[in-house]
Amino acid sequence: MNTIIVDPYISGFYLAQCLRQQGKQCFALLRDSDMAKKMVELGRLNIAQFDGFFYADDKPIDEIIAWLLEQQITCIMAGTEDSVVLADQLNQAIDSPYGNPVATSQLRQDKSSVLQALQKQGVSLPTTCIVYMQFPLVESIEQIRSQLVYPVFVKPSSSGGSFGIRRCHNEQELHDFLKSLQDAQYAYFTTKIREVIVQRFIDAPEWVVNTVSHNGKHVISGMWAYEKSYGEGDVPIYQHAISLNPQTAIFEKIKTFVCQSLDAIDYQNGFAHIELFWLDNEPVMIEINLRLPGAYGGMSSLEDQLYEKGPVTIWCELIQQKTVSDNVHASTSAGIFFVANHHAAPYVVPHFDSKDFERLPDMDSCRIFQRQSSGYLAQKAIGLNDTFLYVFAHWSQRLVGQELIAKVYSLLQHTYGLVHVE
Repeated sequence: MNTIIVDPYISGFYLAQCLRQQGKQCFALLRDSDMAKKMVELGRLNIAQFDGFFYADDKPIDEIIAWLLEQQITCIMAGTEDSVVLADQLNQAIDSPYGNPVATSQLRQDKSSVLQALQKQGVSLPTTCIVYMQFPLVESIEQIRSQLVYPVFVKPSSSGGSFGIRRCHNEQELHDFLKSLQDAQYAYFTTKIREVIVQRFIDAPEWVVNTVSHNGKHVISGMWAYEKSYGEGDVPIYQHAISLNPQTAIFEKIKTFVCQSLDAIDYQNGFAHIELFWLDNEPVMIEINLRLPGAYGGMSSLEDQLYEKGPVTIWCELIQQKTVSDNVHASTSAGIFFVANHHAAPYVVPHFDSKDFERLPDMDSCRIFQRQSSGYLAQKAIGLNDTFLYVFAHWSQRLVGQELIAKVYSLLQHTYGLVHVE
């Protein structure tokens, strides 16, 4: 099977690596050559890893389709949420069995369209208002005033990496923040922010469910618990994510909820990274991201270690018509730590050594990704993009989440002088 990834940036970059490791030919369709050059400079794209690539830019769709057929492409996958609709169109054009229906693409084109579709199907989610940036802000504020109470949580309909998100405590904060998003654009997307989601703020545990779908069958590749704090400007800062081993009853409830949600947007083929609240023993939807999880592929690779079968392997087995079960319980544990200095600034980033982490008790393997080089003067973190070190840790036995967290933060404090702030 020859696969092409539309804009293989962020998690799409990791997807390409995994497909090549599975022995699949993998190509890149780059919609914007300037964006592609930027991704190369940032280390988010390596053209040499692909069997071929095509710069679409403003080329007519017929020319793109002709190139796909010439390369004998059988599957088109979206590398970012911004490329989901184009992937649907191209899969239909080449009569691929691995696409999603074009007739319902509008349900999946961005976060707001997904939430609206879920709401119509009765999926539980926070009270939500959509702000359309082309309309006067005063009209949107009046609508929000009639439907929501403060605090509220604000995020663009199309963005990532904590860009453009904030908790607002009153109407003035909301107005000022929405005004700041006018004409804003997420660095990895090709269009400006057109819609903003404003939701009731919920203070509850946040979980992540990663899924793989093929022909409408949804398989869970992993479940994780997120921990966040709120930094300056009421921007959420990711602390860590720990693998979950839920009780059977809870897992079944989550599985039913996730399948209902994916069916509501007619998502039949591909990966999904789903964030939800666990509130009063029930799931409440935060958002669905139609891609692999980010964090430089770290979460997906840890699912490979936890279950000996991560999301890309599951996808390959599903399309081979193999019987695949959900990844539910693991005999080991894993954690991702998003290390950012939000305690004191400035801070000179040290040279981190993975061997320090590997010496922790019961550590099976540890991979670190230093996003900022040693000697970099780090300021206070504002969002996920301000993380300067990712720690991807796998322990050889199942441990309680708090045990894992304490071990890693103790090392960061005593070895590198980083103080963990709750």
